[in-house]
Amino acid sequence: FKNGNYTDFLTIAIRKDIIKSIKSLSDLLELNLVDVSINQLNTEAILRSSLQGQTEGLIGVFKVLKSRLESTFLWNGDYYTSHYDRLAQKDTKDSEQYDWSTKITSKIKQMENLFEQMFQKQIKIEQIYLYGNLIDEKFIDTLQKNVSVAVLRLDPLQNVEKSEKLEAALPALGEPSKFVESIGVVL
Repeated sequence: FKNGNYTDFLTIAIRKDIIKSIKSLSDLLELNLVDVSINQLNTEAILRSSLQGQTEGLIGVFKVLKSRLESTFLWNGDYYTSHYDRLAQKDTKDSEQYDWSTKITSKIKQMENLFEQMFQKQIKIEQIYLYGNLIDEKFIDTLQKNVSVAVLRLDPLQNVEKSEKLEAALPALGEPSKFVESIGVVL
């Protein structure tokens, strides 16, 4: 929203037909709808495909970017919430990874505490998935030391039947977790 010198952002992840209604409403209210992103929906489609029905409990999915962390949480297979956090940039890669790992651990504890308050019992995260351009083994190892469940890369091709042509091209693509959102568009 823009009001004088103040700008605020509204993020909505929803079906296209509803977005058209929201666009009409925002026009009536004289709000400037600037960007509509479906990345979280694409990521959720990939996650559901990867989980193959094993969706019980609290599941966290984290996209690590150079300047921000995107967190998505599912509860018993249903989308619960997403967050975008700006990350402080450091001079060295190791320092950045430590900060990201700390931020992810903090987000997980925050969600566990929220669910414990709602259900009045201890709730722990069941599964953690990572994706993005900056995920490497060192980052996964650093995060793994701070959590009690396995930290896995979200693989958008895990349950996709691959043609010979795609199989031949995969090594040149590199890590498939870099393509979660783009592959999620077709699922």
